[in-house]
Amino acid sequence: MNENMKLFAKDVETRTGAICTYYHWNHPGFLPVNSRHSLLFKEMYKFTGEVIMDFTFVTKEIDALLAKLPPADMYVGHSAGGVIVGYQNEKPTVMFGSPYQMVRNASLHMCSEKPVLNIMHYRDPIAAQVYDATNEIIYMPYIAPYINPISAHSAYWRSAYTIKRTVDWFKRNVK
Repeated sequence: MNENMKLFAKDVETRTGAICTYYHWNHPGFLPVNSRHSLLFKEMYKFTGEVIMDFTFVTKEIDALLAKLPPADMYVGHSAGGVIVGYQNEKPTVMFGSPYQMVRNASLHMCSEKPVLNIMHYRDPIAAQVYDATNEIIYMPYIAPYINPISAHSAYWRSAYTIKRTVDWFKRNVK
C-alpha cells in the first residue's frame, strides 16, 4: 500500500502545485504469534492487531509524531495517520478511513478552526464508527468489500474519485 500512497501524494502535488510529502510511520513491535489455523481468522487477527497497535502507538506518542511531520500545504492521513494529521492545528487536513473524532472524542466541526475533510468508504470497518461525523461518505462499487471488508479500508489510495475530491477540496480551502 505504501506505493499507492506515494503515487497519490505525487498526483495531488502535480494537480495542485502544493507540497504534498509522503510521510511513512510505523508502530514498533510485532504481533504475537497466532496458533489458530483458520485463514479468515488469521487475516482478521493480523488486521485488527495492527490497527490496535497503530492506534495505541499514535495516542501514546502523538507529540513525537507531530514533531516529525514534514512541512506541507495540506496534510492527508489514513486510519491512525489521520489521527496524527488531525491533531496538527495549522494546515488543512484530509482524512481517509480515520476514526479521528472517536479517538479525539470530538465532532468533526469541533476539531479545530482549520478546514477538515474526512472521507470514508461506506463499508470501511475502521471508519464506520464515525459514520455520522464524517463529511463525505463514498460508495465505491467494488465487490471486494462485500467479501472482505478490510479491502474497503485500503481502497482510498487507488480511487480516482478520492484524488479528484481531495484536489477540488484543496483548491477551495487553501489560499
